Amino acid sequence: MKYTALIVTFNRLGKLKKTVEETLKLEFTNIVIVNNGSTDGTQAWLSSIVDTRVIVLTLTENTGGAGGFKTGSQYICEQLASDWVFFYDDDAYPYPDTLKSFSQLDKRGCRVFSGLVKDPQGKPCPMNMPFSRVPTSLGDTVRYLRYPAEFIPAANRSMFVQTVSFVGMVIHRDLLATSLDHIHEQLFIYFDDLYFGYQLSLAGEQIMYSPELLFYHDVSIQGKLIAQNGRFTIYAVI
Repeated sequence: MKYTALIVTFNRLGKLKKTVEETLKLEFTNIVIVNNGSTDGTQAWLSSIVDTRVIVLTLTENTGGAGGFKTGSQYICEQLASDWVFFYDDDAYPYPDTLKSFSQLDKRGCRVFSGLVKDPQGKPCPMNMPFSRVPTSLGDTVRYLRYPAEFIPAANRSMFVQTVSFVGMVIHRDLLATSLDHIHEQLFIYFDDLYFGYQLSLAGEQIMYSPELLFYHDVSIQGKLIAQNGRFTIYAVI
């Protein structure tokens, strides 16, 4: 199996260095890094990497996570021989045994997986948890606020879900190639992954939440609160 890492970065060189350091330890066939118009020295540092697996795509402006992941996805699907693509941000990376765990998963009937993303305290990141059932009405949204466990999987139990996070998603290259239009650049950094995953679900794809696939996400408390609060406004329009 050929695994490709897809990382999008913008002006977080310090965190990117750690992400690349940890990624290079893993047996990825290719590591695609999309530099989203960074102005903090990122390009110069990326140019110094000598590992031949690393492919840097440099954009002239910040197109957001959505634009970066779409650019990287298009490149992978058109230019690389890859079986599975691992998505994550410049402040995240897989655990050391994640690729081995993925190789041992039963993949029959599944072409997209959602991993368990943990914060620096070792707790599940709420902003990266998929939905087992997407709230699609105002009533559902209110109920989600009161009883979130009805809408998200138990952290340590595998189950089918309806959405993904672009931190911790693993998708088959063939499915990605036919789903590029579901990555909407207009969404920039919020809800792009939720929309993408939900469109796959509506099309009949089975998304498996697999807590064996562990990812680390160096996310701040502020970031989690923004993402969670932002979520509450989208479900009535999906």
